[in-house]
Amino acid sequence: MNTKRESRLSRTARATLTAALIASLAACGTVTRGTRQSFYVATTPDDAQVATSAGPSCDTTPCVLRMKRKRDFDVTISKRGYKPTRAHVASEVSGGGVAVTLVGNAVLGGPIGMTVDALDGAPMRLKPNRLNVGLERLVTLGVTLAGPTVVGGTARAQGVRIGSVVPRSAAERSGLRTGDTLTKLNGRWVNSPGDLVDALTSIQPATLAPATIVRTNGASEIAIQF
Repeated sequence: MNTKRESRLSRTARATLTAALIASLAACGTVTRGTRQSFYVATTPDDAQVATSAGPSCDTTPCVLRMKRKRDFDVTISKRGYKPTRAHVASEVSGGGVAVTLVGNAVLGGPIGMTVDALDGAPMRLKPNRLNVGLERLVTLGVTLAGPTVVGGTARAQGVRIGSVVPRSAAERSGLRTGDTLTKLNGRWVNSPGDLVDALTSIQPATLAPATIVRTNGASEIAIQF
């Protein structure tokens, strides 16, 4: 009788241990590292806006975004008066992280846990993990823009018309005047305020940039000192 009772107790103990091991294997699927990673963005100067191709964004730097480990994405940083900056962030296999994750899961749950980690991206990491960006200031022309150039009572799309010139600005130093129409700057056609911003973005500080202006007596080529 004692032998039968001990046998039943042994079977019960084995069943309990088996259930505990199955629960341990299932728990392994929760992953030790998680599927997201903190991604840090800092700029000089601060207070820039950050947008990512993956969706998360922030309105002012420095900031921290929670990003998926297994997804590459692009970052765009912008601040008024500075050139936009873009960077690519890659998802790659983490050397030390893989060892810790896989060994940990091998101890707890064996190959099942390792497979779950690989599928959800837990062994991955983002590179660079911290993005530190020094923003480059845009050069300024020093003008305000008027409405479209008008020829024969019809608005003409070509060029932007200067409404006023800021004293001691690059525009004043280079001889631009109110009423001039700027059609080309630094080799780029200028047909809208957006075109003008794009052209200014291509110019380095303390350089000369060629420009084409139109006045009543025709077009003229000038050099603007920034």
